[in-house]
Amino acid sequence: MIRKWKNSNQPTWTWISIAILLILFFGLGTLLIPTKQTDYPEFISKSPSPTGVKAIYTFIKNQQTQVQVWERPVEQLPSSSEQFMLLIEPNQMFNEEEQEKWIKWMERGNDLWLVAHYPEGFFDAKTNKVELNDEIPIKQIQTNEGTYKALVETNLRLVPKAGDETIFEDSTGPIAISRTYGKGELTVLLTPEWFQNKNILENDHLQLILPLLEHMNPEVVWFNDYIHGLKSKLAIIEAYPEWFIVIFAQVCLFMLLFIWSKGKRFGPVETPREWVVRFGDERIRAQAVWYQKGEFYQETLQHQMEYLRLIIQDHWGIAANTVSQDFIDLIKRRLPQSKQSQWEQNWLEIDAISSTEKVSHKQFLRCSKLIDDMRKEVQE
Repeated sequence: MIRKWKNSNQPTWTWISIAILLILFFGLGTLLIPTKQTDYPEFISKSPSPTGVKAIYTFIKNQQTQVQVWERPVEQLPSSSEQFMLLIEPNQMFNEEEQEKWIKWMERGNDLWLVAHYPEGFFDAKTNKVELNDEIPIKQIQTNEGTYKALVETNLRLVPKAGDETIFEDSTGPIAISRTYGKGELTVLLTPEWFQNKNILENDHLQLILPLLEHMNPEVVWFNDYIHGLKSKLAIIEAYPEWFIVIFAQVCLFMLLFIWSKGKRFGPVETPREWVVRFGDERIRAQAVWYQKGEFYQETLQHQMEYLRLIIQDHWGIAANTVSQDFIDLIKRRLPQSKQSQWEQNWLEIDAISSTEKVSHKQFLRCSKLIDDMRKEVQE
């Protein structure tokens, strides 16, 4: 009974062609479609836009200070002390519970900067609206170190409480104050524009900011991007308790295994014939029977010797087309002393028998066994 086997290569090439077309489609689409410029929010630490603060972030980092970006909620504040957190223009208010956690964090020996045009509602900060005599936003800023020029865009001025220290002020009132909480300190500053990329090198902004940082000398400087809506990739996962995450992962794994067990193959599964039947087995056996019945022992031995040469070439690196005497000399170098003479004797015997015109059945069986033993010894 002759079976008709289907060509299993055609579906494979079909899928390969589809995959190549998809790769070309998406690849050309990526190259031809212009990349949209990233729209960064204001005051983001890694934003290179004029309204970002990447310049001051990079500058501090290059001063051999450990600088990192904070993208987690207040519940996960670092527990160690001597750290500094920079909040620039938060886009939402803190509730009482959040402010209490910030205060406790400062009391442990950490410093916090709140830099905002309108800080009321944060840590009981108070402001007054002042009348400006001119429309020029460049002001003369008074500090303990002297007078500096700086951009001040707000018409609000801070109202210090008892115990607060005024750090910066102009002719109309305080622009920056500091307040002690336990071992830490809160600094409120009304000029977030100083930190922006477009303004950091203008006037004396950098000269006003850096001395304060050097005075604090923190171990880590944190730029808080969480207050601008940026969250860590793990923040969503960490919002849930561990037992819920474990159960959820187990349910997902169970559903995946269930769907897999119920999966259906579309179309027949065709196993290539060469995966089941050793390639050429029938042909080799038929040729062996034909050689034996025809008593072509000489030619058979020559084929076996050629095959043995190829095996030796693959395992020992001796070229298969080397002259017989040179070939055995090279083989002897790979053999222990005890086997060299036996190998040479067997090789010369087989070579002599296969060169005669008439090979008997007994000689054929003996030589075949010797060749098979040598092959096994090489392969082992």
